[in-house]
Amino acid sequence: MTPILGILLALVCALATNVGFLFKHRGACQAPAVDLRHPWRCAKSLFGNRIFAFGWGIGSLAWGFHVAAISVAPLSLVQAVLAGGVVLLAVMAERAFGLTISRKQWMGIFLTAAGLILLAFSLPSVRGAHSHFSTPAMAAFEAVLLAVLSAGLRRS
Repeated sequence: MTPILGILLALVCALATNVGFLFKHRGACQAPAVDLRHPWRCAKSLFGNRIFAFGWGIGSLAWGFHVAAISVAPLSLVQAVLAGGVVLLAVMAERAFGLTISRKQWMGIFLTAAGLILLAFSLPSVRGAHSHFSTPAMAAFEAVLLAVLSAGLRRS
């Protein structure tokens, strides 16, 4: 039950992190331009923007979910779930926030999702923080993933 709870907490963390990021992005776009000569004024204007502050609060809450997730599940499992947040971010950015995502970016997102799915299927049974993974198998997995990625980038 503990790894499943960790995975659920990591999913909530990934979702909250990305929602917070998108709100911070929208708030930062509405704020005045950054002037490096006046850092406190810039910070005040950013946090004075309610949308940015709301996104920052959501991001802080996400950090709490991240800490909770790594306290009940192995870090390697939690981080693999959090890496899938890139896929969530792309879908939310396009659907809910109206941002455009290019075809090359969608291809990268698809390859990321496929790699994470393959990683999930290839995981050995996890027993604690010091589980033993096969170094040659991990190296082969990464090599195949990089080859597919580079072949895909050459085509586009």
